[in-house]
Amino acid sequence: SLRCLMDEPIHGQGILHTYVLQALYSLLLLNAVDDHLVWVDSTSRTGGTMKGVRNGNDENGEMPAISRELSSSPWSEKDMYQHFFMDDAIPTPPLDTAYPSNTVQPLAVDNSGKSSKPVAAYSTSSSSTSAMEDAKAFEKDPMWTLLSKMRIIPRLSQLLCPKNDALMLPEEAWIASCGILAMLGQRSPGAASVIVHQKSLFSQILDRCLMRYSLERQQPGHQPEEIALLEQVAFASMQLLQTLARQSRVTAKAMAPHMEEVLPALLLPSNNLSPLELRLQKMGIILWRTLLRYGLGLPGFATMLKMAAHHWALPHTNPSSLSTEYLSAFTQILECARVAQSKTSAIAAKAKKKPIIDEETMRILSMVPTHLAATQRQLLPSTPASDSNPASLTTQSVDSCREFQWEAARLSFLSSYWTLAASTAQSTANQEVKVEEISMEDELAFLETLDVWTDPGGVLEAAWKLVWQQEFEEVEELPIGAPKEAAASAFLLSFANTLVEMDMSRSSQKNRMVQQLTKAVVKHFVERIIEGCKRTKLLSGNENSDLPTPALPRQGWMNQCYFAVAKLLFHAHSVGVLTSSSDINQARMFAFFLLGNLERGQEAVAAVLFSQDVLFMPSGNPLHDSASGSSPISSLFLGEICGSEMARKQLDHSFKLQHGFGLTAEGYGPFALDSLLSATDRMGPTTNGELILPLGNLWLLQTLSGSIQMKQQTIDKGTNEAVRVVSTALGLLLELEEAEEIDATCRWYSPSIPVGAKMYYLLNVCLHPETILREERIAEASGALFEKYCSQLNETSSLFELSHACLRHTEPAKKEVADPEADQSTDEKEKALLDKLLHPNMETDTALSPEAMRSLEALLEDVTTAYRDYGAQYSFFTKCVRLFLSPVYPPSIRCRTMEELRGMLHLLTLPDDSKSDEELLEVFLSGGLPEADGSTKDPSSVLDAIAVAVAQESSGRNLDGFFLHFAVATLGRNLASSISDETGSLSMKRRLSQIPSRICSFVCDVASMILKDKGSKKDLSLAAVKVCSEGKADDNFDLESRIASIREG
Repeated sequence: SLRCLMDEPIHGQGILHTYVLQALYSLLLLNAVDDHLVWVDSTSRTGGTMKGVRNGNDENGEMPAISRELSSSPWSEKDMYQHFFMDDAIPTPPLDTAYPSNTVQPLAVDNSGKSSKPVAAYSTSSSSTSAMEDAKAFEKDPMWTLLSKMRIIPRLSQLLCPKNDALMLPEEAWIASCGILAMLGQRSPGAASVIVHQKSLFSQILDRCLMRYSLERQQPGHQPEEIALLEQVAFASMQLLQTLARQSRVTAKAMAPHMEEVLPALLLPSNNLSPLELRLQKMGIILWRTLLRYGLGLPGFATMLKMAAHHWALPHTNPSSLSTEYLSAFTQILECARVAQSKTSAIAAKAKKKPIIDEETMRILSMVPTHLAATQRQLLPSTPASDSNPASLTTQSVDSCREFQWEAARLSFLSSYWTLAASTAQSTANQEVKVEEISMEDELAFLETLDVWTDPGGVLEAAWKLVWQQEFEEVEELPIGAPKEAAASAFLLSFANTLVEMDMSRSSQKNRMVQQLTKAVVKHFVERIIEGCKRTKLLSGNENSDLPTPALPRQGWMNQCYFAVAKLLFHAHSVGVLTSSSDINQARMFAFFLLGNLERGQEAVAAVLFSQDVLFMPSGNPLHDSASGSSPISSLFLGEICGSEMARKQLDHSFKLQHGFGLTAEGYGPFALDSLLSATDRMGPTTNGELILPLGNLWLLQTLSGSIQMKQQTIDKGTNEAVRVVSTALGLLLELEEAEEIDATCRWYSPSIPVGAKMYYLLNVCLHPETILREERIAEASGALFEKYCSQLNETSSLFELSHACLRHTEPAKKEVADPEADQSTDEKEKALLDKLLHPNMETDTALSPEAMRSLEALLEDVTTAYRDYGAQYSFFTKCVRLFLSPVYPPSIRCRTMEELRGMLHLLTLPDDSKSDEELLEVFLSGGLPEADGSTKDPSSVLDAIAVAVAQESSGRNLDGFFLHFAVATLGRNLASSISDETGSLSMKRRLSQIPSRICSFVCDVASMILKDKGSKKDLSLAAVKVCSEGKADDNFDLESRIASIREG
């Protein structure tokens, strides 16, 4: 209905269309996924209402500058990623995981951005039936429906660009339209390109960005309300431009020439800016920085350098100073210059192609080091430091968001400048380019300042606590929580990267004093990081699973920070700074934790982490064969990361997002970057598993189940590879558990993984071929892990953890989002009916869902089948099968286990059990006497299954060992309970009448003993083992008289 109203002619100053556009924008905000929301109206979402951000006053009762900025306009995690983390490649979700698949095609357009077909009004070309269908489609994928079915862009272009100025819509309508267009561009890069190529529409967007300034220059003296409304229009327009620029190089390239006119007008210096005006200027610099990520916008460098001069004259703490934003943009120009100086025209000539970097761009970039040399000198510490120098390095604690940003931007700029200087000095391609080198005195002063930051209780420790501890502990909400965390992440990232660059790429140019000081700073940095990890108090796996998942942008800035820290830890290990086994364990757990948190677009991070073989080789585990070179875990995952053409394309894209050249050093980095989105453009459909990320926190456990495909050229080679992968994974898992037992500071990573999930993937080892299972090192490591996991099992939570892991593994989430209103398929209906037939008492049997029960039954069937075929000869396998009889599992699973192992239950006894018979039996009992310890009785289905199994197993042999102990103890406690409360006596008599009199006599003896002593679970297990080992058959046994004597006693 709203879309039909948009086709109405404009009347009465466009009030109707304004309401329609505002309503449509609100519907998009309600129906789109969170990561595609774009906030353009400050009345809809303010900083004070955003999670993790609240306004607050300082000690003097004044609102801090950052709080004023946050309260002046709407903020989202994406905005904070660009403003406070100072990166423009905002993590975005893959579209196939955000919305159901679509079969419709977007509106076709020609090169001018116009429709290639005549556009009929939606209200006249749609029927009531098609309109209802479109409404349902809108709920599932709102932006795509507007694009493909409702032809929204052509109509918006007509409304916003009327031929008659009298039909111009109000400013409120423009704000809502910007929100709609921004979300359309966020949903589809193609739509973003169409918007930019609609000349009249894009021209209006640019005009609206500057209307507030041009109006005041032409007609000064306007009312504050009118000026504020125009500022809101400019803000909405800038939000739209920023969103469009991130979508693709095609869109950014079309925008770049226009920015040379818009940005200088927007960035005119002023000392009396409102909070929203200040943010608009920051957004202008960020928009330019976004274009620079593509190697575009460079012709405006000279102009922007002049604009920045005003801000260099101000202290960076001045609320009106944009020094931080300009520094972050100039850093990106230095990265472009580094790529350009590494390339020569001979490369393009040899390929007989048009140069990727044209001559004008090369000329501009060749002058960058000279133009920025003064900036580099100004950013270095004064000797001695002087308060009159506003750019001198801060040595006191950095305790504000703005300070973190400033130091992050400063470190990134200096590091990039010195990297360019080092690469230029080694290059012979551009001898005319001269980059000013840092003097030894300046470098020493710089390192001394960094060393002060690494002192206990200093800047580094404060930043690390913000970024790391909040991940694990419930801490009091900070006044500016999310922005400060983002800024601290940027600071840590810049700090770590600067140290690595200084200690690696420039080490040969340093004198001994500088080298020693650099190593000292690295050492102190690592000490603060490791100490922070050791103080971590991680919530248990079950509790941690209930914590809300951070939004993608927030997870993105944390991951980028963690990656920079991890690279520094690797470097510290390689140069001998990180040496102790405890510290190496912390670095390993840190890397494992980071791998589990990586998202699409961070494949380059995963590749770098997996290339560190030392992290993926069990060091202290004698079961591991270290004769081979690289870690099989590293080789396995690296093969998956670049195992297909699509995967390699994504990896190349990821390296560019990480400010690298690409997959190889021959890449062109920003000049060949196609998009700032997390996923590269797809060239045709991809198959499941083609892109490996995200791995999830169970990634190492999943290698035990063969979830990651292994290349097999021959059977023998495939088997050897599988043996190495499984044995290495088991060795690493065992080391993690042992490190936790030995060192209390290591108890933060392994406990974060639910023990039920650990046990599930360990059970999957049983499903490997016998050629793998017979390996002694695999059997021994598996057995050791089994004992450790068993001791951690919890009857209340472990079942849900195990079933959840099982369900997620056997029925993984589809790549595409399911249609929530799709009709239930015939297969699903059949499954539901089968559940009712097989599990009529599902509600009382277990709290698990039918899907979880089916996955557990499938696991049990697979394990017992393998056990019957070859597994009974392996002790570890027997322990795994035996576990299905424990009270952790639902009654139906316990009964099914006894049924599947009919005729083989006597094999569940192991001569080399690590526990005594009494200790082992106690694990499989639900409790002692229910009336004494408050435990529940065993379900009648389990008791019936035990009686049937005992009767069948005793046919032709004397049942003995584990299952006899289990059966006697379980039947004995329930007989004692039925005698005690005088309920269920008939059922127990019926069951006992089926089993041999010898065993029936044992059951009665156990019942009598625990009734006399009001026995606990331990008493019950002791009694059962004693009776079974010492008891003798009674030829004159009579069940009725025996029960009567027990009752009388």
